[in-house]
Amino acid sequence: MTASPSHGAVATVAAVALVAAALAAGSAAALGTGSLDGASDQLDGDAVATQPVSDETNATVMVAPRGSVDRLASVAAVERGREAGWVTPSPVLAAGDTLVLRLRLPGMAERVANATGDTDSARFRSVLASENVSLRLVQRPETIHGTRHLFFLNGSRGQSVVADPANDTYYVVTDLTAVSDAAGGLGIDDLRGEFVPRLVVEGNHRLNPGPVDEPNRTGRFEVLGREAWLSGADTDGVLAPGFAATSNQTVAGTTTLAPGSTVTVSVTDASGIETPRNVTARVTDRTVDSDDYGPPEFVFETALNLSGVEPGTEIGLVVASNGTVISDQYELDRYWAPIDASGAAVDLSTDPILDDSIRIDRATLPDGGFVAVERASDGTVVGSTDYLDPGTHEGLRVTVSEVASTGEASLRAYLAHDSDGDGNYFRSADRSYADSMRAVGATVSRTAASTATPTETATATPTDVPTTTGSPTPTSAAPTATPTATATAETQTATDPATTDAPAATTSGDGPGFGAAPTLAGLLVAGLLAVGRNRRTDR
Repeated sequence: MTASPSHGAVATVAAVALVAAALAAGSAAALGTGSLDGASDQLDGDAVATQPVSDETNATVMVAPRGSVDRLASVAAVERGREAGWVTPSPVLAAGDTLVLRLRLPGMAERVANATGDTDSARFRSVLASENVSLRLVQRPETIHGTRHLFFLNGSRGQSVVADPANDTYYVVTDLTAVSDAAGGLGIDDLRGEFVPRLVVEGNHRLNPGPVDEPNRTGRFEVLGREAWLSGADTDGVLAPGFAATSNQTVAGTTTLAPGSTVTVSVTDASGIETPRNVTARVTDRTVDSDDYGPPEFVFETALNLSGVEPGTEIGLVVASNGTVISDQYELDRYWAPIDASGAAVDLSTDPILDDSIRIDRATLPDGGFVAVERASDGTVVGSTDYLDPGTHEGLRVTVSEVASTGEASLRAYLAHDSDGDGNYFRSADRSYADSMRAVGATVSRTAASTATPTETATATPTDVPTTTGSPTPTSAAPTATPTATATAETQTATDPATTDAPAATTSGDGPGFGAAPTLAGLLVAGLLAVGRNRRTDR
């Protein structure tokens, strides 16, 4: 005879079943359909799609300058902006700039076709504003259970909506300063951090279902502050080697601002001229990596007119956007740069390499100093003259090391001050004569010595830049002289310092199209940017 279960056992089984059902319901609520009001996103829940999401569904983040929403009201306008270089794919967005979110949404065309409106774009706007659709930006959590800010993109104030349903492509162009969060609080422009777009249709997550903190979220972007940095500065904000007291002095930098934006570089402190002296620069779509971990930054360049500035002094520089200084990386109010006389120059002999020496036809050092020789590839100093008095010197020979004299590497002769006044040249102590943030010098290729051409600062290739991390020459407080740094002079005469200006640096005109072919100044700027990255400290 089979025993009947006790009342207690039945109650236990029933209780277990109820708990299991409750857990299942809770799991379904957490992982099932997405709420249109974003409650699950705010409370760190992560709903999954209840229907398969097409592999072709994705989002692309692009950036445009501040105030661009009204200029991007059609597919053609967006494409023109992209071709001109001021609508640019980017994983970062400076606060105040324009977000251009491009969505690939297979299957959305039918819903758009059935919506109200006179155009495809108007009908897509109706779709975004409907009760059954929610497009939102979700802040990635800063802590495991932190509250996420939500921002709804429904085509309202500060937004332009563009639709191309025939190609399953849609754009939402947004001035984020006009978008408040779901609770009506801070706008996204007041926040910093990473954001992920989500699209919920009829309760189904169609874009980025699952945890927003997963690494491969389509359309993920980061909002950063409006910042700019001048290239070549050390941690004290000093731009070395500096500039010459003449026109067309190229200055370059990087910024978080979108390509097409305009920044102003101002000379705020100077001896011999009235200040401020301002010049504008357009941000290009070229990028550099700020460091191993930071996001890319966009490049700008311009030319300063420093004619009239007293040589031997320093100038102060700031970078501003719309009147607000954005160049306070080191919590300093400005950058500083030394100014040299414009007459510094060096000319090589027609056949500059002779045995173990480099022959210099003429070197003009307005304040005295040295002619040094380095390997162009890595900046290693391989020889230098003795101290030279102020003026022009002819017929110099700079003895270089045996490795340099027998190798095939290009060498570069350049001019340097006796900054510490000890009469000996040390790379770490004696600043180079400057022209457009490059050492005044001339480069000769060992494989083509008979056709060597003097290379002034503005036309030197970026690899000729002496690296800011120094060279194998001593850098200690009490350095020892380079054994091979000796020089002899065939005939040496001293005259008054030359008064003619160095050749003007070439600068490129940064129009909306940002011409594709690099100019000579563009090559120069590439070298400056490399120097800036070496000197940049962690933000």
